[in-house]
Amino acid sequence: MESALCYNRKSRGELTDLLKHKEELLDYCKRNNYKPTYFEEIASSVDDEREEYLKLINEIKSGKYHILVLTDLSRLTRDLEQQIKLFKLLTKHKMVIHSLLDGKIDPAEKTNKMLGVIKGLFNDIAYEETSEKMHLGRLQSARKGKFIGSPPYGYKKNKDMVLIPDEIEAPIVRRIFREVKEGYALTDIMNRLTKDGIRTRKGNIFHVGTISDLIARRTYIGEMKFKSEKFEEEIYLKNTHEPLVSLEDFIAVREIMAKRQQFKTRSHPVTSPLDKLVVCGKCGRFMQINYSKGKYIYIQKCSAYKYGEKCDNRGCQVTMILPRVYNKVKERKSVIKERLNQLYNGSSSERVDRLKQYLKGLEKRLKQAKSEKDDLINYLLKKVISEVVYATKNKELEDEIKQLQQQIDDTQEAIASSNVKNEIEYLEGLLEHIDGLETKPVDEQNRILRHMIDKIIFLREGDNIELGYKFNDE
Repeated sequence: MESALCYNRKSRGELTDLLKHKEELLDYCKRNNYKPTYFEEIASSVDDEREEYLKLINEIKSGKYHILVLTDLSRLTRDLEQQIKLFKLLTKHKMVIHSLLDGKIDPAEKTNKMLGVIKGLFNDIAYEETSEKMHLGRLQSARKGKFIGSPPYGYKKNKDMVLIPDEIEAPIVRRIFREVKEGYALTDIMNRLTKDGIRTRKGNIFHVGTISDLIARRTYIGEMKFKSEKFEEEIYLKNTHEPLVSLEDFIAVREIMAKRQQFKTRSHPVTSPLDKLVVCGKCGRFMQINYSKGKYIYIQKCSAYKYGEKCDNRGCQVTMILPRVYNKVKERKSVIKERLNQLYNGSSSERVDRLKQYLKGLEKRLKQAKSEKDDLINYLLKKVISEVVYATKNKELEDEIKQLQQQIDDTQEAIASSNVKNEIEYLEGLLEHIDGLETKPVDEQNRILRHMIDKIIFLREGDNIELGYKFNDE
């Protein structure tokens, strides 16, 4: 019984045909009394790093075989250059191809060699045409709002290739966004999801990186993005499917995450209800809160530099100011209740006014970034900066301008779609958090305070301590 190599390849998604051809190849070997060494894979014909194909090449190089069994030549490769190399290798080891469609082909014979080259050329052209049609089809589908690829967590696709909420996963996505808004750190959310037995689609736990990527996806606000490298076209569409979160909530979560980036990754548990809340009243920097000598929780003396001089704002024990913070939060209840009554009676939303102020800041920064970009080319022409510096800084400004424009578009849309109901829900949630604040665990207190307060401004002169407050709902 003579040994023979068998290679079976189909493009991705054609498993049924792969199994059918396997049966045909093995049956051919049985009828001709060949002992087969079989290789199969689902892969592209122009991928020269195919795992099973590389194994096949190594077996050919071993010189132990003289027969290679295929369904047809295109199963080996559709790349002309790769086919010529393969024919040379087969000729070197005196191997003959047995093709179920093309018959026996001896690469050593000039006629067959030329036939293989010609067929390889046509295969190459056919592949390019097929590839172009496939990419064009994907692009045309994307233009119509159809989702290309696997749907993100929280969605599935209907028969029209449009995203629809997944009954099990969609509530989890909404929960993650809600918990970020409520002040939970990504690590806390990870632990809470794990404790509740919630896993990703692949059965893994929701790591911090997974959650971070999830809350950054604009798919969850009903948008779709598709980029065709082949046709150099980028599709960006809104309202292609049902959103899982509102644009307003998406913006709020993005702002929360941007604020958290000011801090280094936490290396210890929350030590105080005021963690990441206290800023220096002299220089505006955040003040660290740590254990002092393992006994007291202490706001450290500010050590930041401003205008070349070290800040001298002194710290204090957290217990010296914590009661004042509790009282300020309780006083805030009357402000929140008054605002709720106004909303119940038909007053307009203050959150819209805050969004408008935020929009003005974005537009101002966008104007500055565009001006800086215009100045940059002048610096280059005057040789104030090198081409390398220009290219780096220009790319940074282009990215910033793109991001700012996206934020402006989002904020304008959030203003247009904002409603009183959202603010009522937000303020009612604040009232619920305030009740019994002092009795809650330290990390829970810190989460609630950060949900309510943007920053506490701390200034100490001698024994006199002054505190200022900026609330998130102001």
